[in-house]
Amino acid sequence: MIPFNRSQRLGLNLDQHIALDAGAGTGKTTVMAERYVQHLLSSEQRATCVLPSPLRNEPYGAGKVKSAKRDRTPLNEWKGLLPQEIVAITFTRKAAAELRSRIRSRIQSLRAEPVKKTDRLGIHDPRLRHQGDVSMLMSLLEAAPISTIDSFLGEVLAPHIDLVALHLSRDQLPDEQAPLLRTQALNAAWRIRNARDGFEAGLTQSCEEFIEARNRLAIRLGGQSSAQTVLTGLLESSLFVEESKRRLRMRSIRNEMPWDGSSPPNYLLIEDMILERCGHLIDGVVEEAYEYLNQWVDVFTRDGRHAFFVQNDSNGDRYTRFNQLAQLARDPLPTSPISRLQWIHQVVVSSCSLGQIEKTTPSILNSGGFSSQRVSEWDTGLVKWSSFTKKDEKAMKNKVQGEAKAVAAMLRNRLHNPEDGRLLMMLSRASYALNPHRGFDFRDANEKYDVTDLNTSFSSEPPQGNLRVSRELQVEVLDDLYTVHAGCQDLLRHLKAQEEAHDFDDVQLMVGDLLLVRCPEIVRHYYPPQAVQALDDLGEEAWTDEHIRRALSLMQGDEEKQNDLRRRYALLQQIRARYGAFIIDEYQDTNPEHARLLARLWGHRMDGSEETPNPLGPWDPTVCIVGDMKQSIYRFRQAEVTVMRRMVASIRLANRLEEHEPRMEHIAQQGHGRDPRPVGAGGETGSFIQASEMTSDESSATWDYVSFGINDFGTAIEDNIILQRQEGHIELTTNFRTAPRLLNTLNHIFDDTFSERHHQFPGDFHASAQPLHAGRETDREGVLEWLLPTQAEIDALPLDLEVGYHLFDSESANPRHLEHELIAARLDSLVRGHATKLWSSEEQDYVDIEPEEVISPEDVMILVHSRKHIPDLIKRLQDRGLPVLADKQGQLLQQPIVKPLLSVLTLLAKPSSRLAAHGLVRSPIVGATSLQIEEIFGEKDVENYWRHLSIYFSEAPIGNLLSILSSLIDKGALHEIFDVVLDYSDLLTTYPDESERQVAETWCALLYKIGSECGHEPSAMLAKMNALASLENKGPQATSSPTSGAIQIMTIHGAKGLQAPVVIVTGLFEAGRRSSSNDAQKNVLITPDVIAGRIQPWKSKDKPLDGLWMLANQMNKAQNLAELRRQFYVALTRVRDRLIFAGSPSKTSAMSTEGFILATGNLSGNNMGDLLLDGLRYMGVVSNVEQPWSLEGDAQGERLTDYKDIELVLDPMGVFSSSGLPTDSVHGIRIYHHPNCFTQQRPVSVLSEWLEVESNLDYHIEEVSENEIVTISPSLKMTAHGLDAAYSCRRRFWLNHVRGWQTEPFNIQSKARTIASEEELKDRTGGEDYDGESYVGWPSATSFGSMFHRLVEIGLANPATMQSEDSPLSSEWLNGQENRLLETKEIDDAITSESEWHKLSYEEQQQTRARIIELAELLSKGLLGKLTEGKEVNGQFVEGLQTEASFYFTRDVELTDVYRNPTAGLSQSIVTQIENVTITFEGQADIVLAGSERNEKWLQVVDLKTSGSRTDDLSEHRLQKEIEDWDSSSPQNAEEVEMLRNHRLQLTLYSMVFQKQESFKAEDERRKIKPPALLISTSGRLVEMPQKMYEEAQNELASLLEWIAVLTANQNDVSEPKRLPMDSIDTCKKCPFYKGELRMCGPDGADLGINN
Repeated sequence: MIPFNRSQRLGLNLDQHIALDAGAGTGKTTVMAERYVQHLLSSEQRATCVLPSPLRNEPYGAGKVKSAKRDRTPLNEWKGLLPQEIVAITFTRKAAAELRSRIRSRIQSLRAEPVKKTDRLGIHDPRLRHQGDVSMLMSLLEAAPISTIDSFLGEVLAPHIDLVALHLSRDQLPDEQAPLLRTQALNAAWRIRNARDGFEAGLTQSCEEFIEARNRLAIRLGGQSSAQTVLTGLLESSLFVEESKRRLRMRSIRNEMPWDGSSPPNYLLIEDMILERCGHLIDGVVEEAYEYLNQWVDVFTRDGRHAFFVQNDSNGDRYTRFNQLAQLARDPLPTSPISRLQWIHQVVVSSCSLGQIEKTTPSILNSGGFSSQRVSEWDTGLVKWSSFTKKDEKAMKNKVQGEAKAVAAMLRNRLHNPEDGRLLMMLSRASYALNPHRGFDFRDANEKYDVTDLNTSFSSEPPQGNLRVSRELQVEVLDDLYTVHAGCQDLLRHLKAQEEAHDFDDVQLMVGDLLLVRCPEIVRHYYPPQAVQALDDLGEEAWTDEHIRRALSLMQGDEEKQNDLRRRYALLQQIRARYGAFIIDEYQDTNPEHARLLARLWGHRMDGSEETPNPLGPWDPTVCIVGDMKQSIYRFRQAEVTVMRRMVASIRLANRLEEHEPRMEHIAQQGHGRDPRPVGAGGETGSFIQASEMTSDESSATWDYVSFGINDFGTAIEDNIILQRQEGHIELTTNFRTAPRLLNTLNHIFDDTFSERHHQFPGDFHASAQPLHAGRETDREGVLEWLLPTQAEIDALPLDLEVGYHLFDSESANPRHLEHELIAARLDSLVRGHATKLWSSEEQDYVDIEPEEVISPEDVMILVHSRKHIPDLIKRLQDRGLPVLADKQGQLLQQPIVKPLLSVLTLLAKPSSRLAAHGLVRSPIVGATSLQIEEIFGEKDVENYWRHLSIYFSEAPIGNLLSILSSLIDKGALHEIFDVVLDYSDLLTTYPDESERQVAETWCALLYKIGSECGHEPSAMLAKMNALASLENKGPQATSSPTSGAIQIMTIHGAKGLQAPVVIVTGLFEAGRRSSSNDAQKNVLITPDVIAGRIQPWKSKDKPLDGLWMLANQMNKAQNLAELRRQFYVALTRVRDRLIFAGSPSKTSAMSTEGFILATGNLSGNNMGDLLLDGLRYMGVVSNVEQPWSLEGDAQGERLTDYKDIELVLDPMGVFSSSGLPTDSVHGIRIYHHPNCFTQQRPVSVLSEWLEVESNLDYHIEEVSENEIVTISPSLKMTAHGLDAAYSCRRRFWLNHVRGWQTEPFNIQSKARTIASEEELKDRTGGEDYDGESYVGWPSATSFGSMFHRLVEIGLANPATMQSEDSPLSSEWLNGQENRLLETKEIDDAITSESEWHKLSYEEQQQTRARIIELAELLSKGLLGKLTEGKEVNGQFVEGLQTEASFYFTRDVELTDVYRNPTAGLSQSIVTQIENVTITFEGQADIVLAGSERNEKWLQVVDLKTSGSRTDDLSEHRLQKEIEDWDSSSPQNAEEVEMLRNHRLQLTLYSMVFQKQESFKAEDERRKIKPPALLISTSGRLVEMPQKMYEEAQNELASLLEWIAVLTANQNDVSEPKRLPMDSIDTCKKCPFYKGELRMCGPDGADLGINN
């Protein structure tokens, strides 16, 4: 077992709800798996103590449990939880499979008895009563809800879908279909003209309201196209749209301004959103600013200064900035928070120029006054400082100016304060734009400032001047967006219903209806409106049912509807009762709706009573959420980090409520959490300690307690962390991934990354730093590198294209290409173990660095923020011989290898298309020259270019390929055409990369999928493909599976959950830079709190001031930046040993004349490079050492100022040797700036590659008269039990393997009883020959045979006694035991292991059991029974044996003159010859005996057959007749001979297996292989194959395998076998093609067809 640290052990506490805050690399998956297992095993846990015992029914047939009932605990007596009662949710299917695998392995290791020293994997657990309990848990685990959230919700919904589905659907909507349907829904929305159109399109709401809202949006958003863009954004983020609407509704209720969506909301709700974020800050900032503003006004007005410094108003010009500021200073401050907030905006507007207003830190009274007499066409009202020229005036001016500057600086600093002032300035602008409370009394008409309100109605002509969206228009547009979005959702659902498909959104909606998250859609128009509204108002605590009770109360008097809701509520409680525990992984990436649906399942399953009181807390099941808020990076999937933060708070509250739960007192210990795993002997015998680790002084306890006050390293922790742990919030902070010093470096960087100083906008979406502690034991300290592309000497490219040049010397070099070249050079040196060099500014030269440990390409992970530049990066890596593969490479339909395939498809759909034909002939598939293309298209009016091309190229090498393609087209073999193109054209030669091949296969798979939907009609398929191409980035993506040995390129999202020794973060200063601006360009902003569409009725006018847009934009920008910081964390924490950053703050860095690297840039904190520099700067403050990235004024304990314009002056060697980083960090940072840091660069010519290609084209290839022969050796996998049937009738094998017929009877009408295939019936677990007959009162042949096989496997004696030391046997032969064939335990184990046993009646079970015992007695008395008990019989001893001996056997069949040409008629310069075929057999031999006879050691294969064992009277069976010597192994009657003959090839193959195994031994240790034998259960006899029959069978087997090999090599060279003659009718009767209602084959002369 993995030893757990204290935090991990606290995560196993099953007595409270747990929020596991797991930092990167801290082993959370291991903890989750162990917690799951402890839920299964622990009888004492919250779920069993506070919840009523669940009713459990034995699964019908007991599933696949291979243990008898007596050997396992009945389900109703199981003390812990069962797998079906524990829900484990993961983020991806891959993660679910990994979690299930870990749980499975952990359960398999459990032992009910003390483990033996030889059992290295076993772990004894005294809580297990029987070893059979392990089999029971394993069988139940297969169907346990361990899955993604979508899969789990689908399982919850499936049994009850008819209660909530408006349209039942059969299929999951393909991913590529979803965006197409969204587009169709929006197009349909614009076509609706009246109620009838709306009804037919699927609208469920008022059609008139929808049309009016749609038309208003089209006008107000600037036309249908702009509105379409906005609505597309809404549909793509429907979950956030619905969430914002729900929160707006909740806000309206809290503020007593109820809004139900039937009319626009009150604008005061938007003001409330603003005040929610800053209301607590307003008074403090405004009152201080008010005081400073008064002091500033006093500077100019006291002591008679007014006359000197303030302009005279006598000329009537009172409209000045000074007068406005004086009014704001002298008038009493407003009383309302929103008016005070707007007071700040008025101060800013009055004290700076128009261009400064929207800046984060506007220039407020920078010189103490104003820069000029008139600023932005608004007089300042102050005399210019320069107008004071006299000496005494200058003295007074200097004094006043000094005072004014000092006071203005205090005012400016107060408003610039990053903790509160900046936020208030930002929100004051939005508030004033939304609803200005007070105008500017001292500002005259000014076209730069004056605005005209846009009201709900306006003319077609735009007003003059600036515009502002009125509050009435704001809320009406908001309401229209919700209305049209809801209507488009209706249309989309209708389209999906027409497609008879659904997606995860539909499942989510229906599950919400099932769990009563809202009023179910199916009864929305049936329930009273008041009840519908009550059901829709769920509230923040989603697990409560108060909304249901309110709705029931409102339904008083309508019993029918009330009963319907009661039934739905009762079903909800029944669903809740299924689950006792939840474990939810990656909770930080859970979206609000998923969180709500899960929480609905946590509510109480019944109304509490005195007998069965509910838990003291709000939830019934024990909940464990696992996540890391710093790794929440799926906002684009509408995940919200705040969901986890709020759930952590709810878990802590729930645990506080249950702190004194009386039913838990007996296992609770104050100040401690309980680790439920037994300690030592667990009060009984050893547990969780492997046998080799047991000591005599091992302590023993039923469980253990872990102190909340001690950390993982044994030291005390702070009181707030103790309280946090007591309330279930457990932090995992021991990192087992990253090298220690590198981890400490990252900790320092993240301390700044998640510092509150970066929170420009408040919200619970900001993550907090969490220092990680090194838990990895390694000598590596970690390395930090920065690849900083720097051009020292640049010049224009040479005009002579044949002259070589260095990329880094080109003035026109693309910065990304420089970065990629540097990455390729660095990885080349790492992979090949070359030494590197760092530039030394002091020595003006490169300084050698010692070579480092060589890495493998597969150790490297390159993280990109965009896939746009991946092709260039791949090319540069491949140019250096480095294997590389990207997980995704952009749009599938834009990939170079796909475009020729699209040309083929287009020409299939449009054979006369010149454009499609041109694309085909220019592609590598045909590769025509320009002259040929001109000749081809010189002919006009070509009806079919396929024929035209095949005729034109008939004499060319490509002609045969085109001819074959043309013939396949005539046959309609659509998909075979693309197979031939990929196999025989030059397409894959032109694109030889493995990823390109995978892309081509992905496209072909997509084509087949589309064809299945379109009836494989080329025109329809092409139309669908073109529609997908129009989706661009939203369409299908080119994906490739990672292959071992290659550098992996992936996005940060794709790398989540992965790790690598070397991680390179590329595009450092580009990552995140454009995300917020891209959102705004879509003219729609969507957050979970609010949505906004960009109102712009006239494209010719500037966009109007829009308060809601300003608010939404700031919220969206803040959330994007917060997620960028989390992405930065995820990217950096993937690393194990070496972290490499790549990028430059400027387009390219330069080298100064002094030899320093100069990197300049404007840092705004909106990209990862800025975050890195901020982190390095912070590390300089921690170490108290000035560094190149430090700013003046950086000091410990002081808040760091923001970076702005920066110029880094870097000496790479100096940074490496004396970096000044904290002492626990990496020793230095390696800055590599140029490829010369690695190897000397070779000049590259622009034409070099093309000239090389051209020279290769001119290379003369001599024609050869004979084709080149390539030899291959194909393989075939077979089963041994099919050999005898194939030999008796080769046609049967041919029909199955060449024609592809399934080996099962063909029945026209479905049978009540499922008929298994022959392969299943003759599986190695079965023992009886299937003859097509059923036996009433008995299990099937397969099940009965399996029962007796199982008994022989576990009950047959093994003497395990070597007669001599010659030919020694290995340990698996010598597992000695006495005969246990007649022991009750083994018999019960064998018969109940089959699911069919549990379907038999009591009488049938008794009959079957009695027969099994009878067969066991016959075997025990027979020859094999005596030999295995150690007796000598006929001079033979058995020394040891194996039952169910597994084997893997290959037989190479040599062939001569066998050639393969899969596509007949396609001549090839290369001919494939089949030299040999490898036939593989894999299976199990029932029994293998190892014995001796007269000093000769031997092995013998014994196959058990139960033919005839189900007859009424065994003594009357023919197999028991004419037996003269029961102890003889020779056949005694014709039936035994016939049975040997029927299985001779199978038995012979088994003997060949062990003969080959013996051949690998030393010659003096080999054992003779005796002829194989049958163990006939009907008589109990061991019957050996006669030597002559054995020799004949070997020849027959060789002949059969040679025929099969030739058939495998080339089916065209093997003629169809003829039907058997009529005298072989008995053989035919056993064939599945003869049986069934439709006779497909039979003896020659027999009628085929309907079998009467």
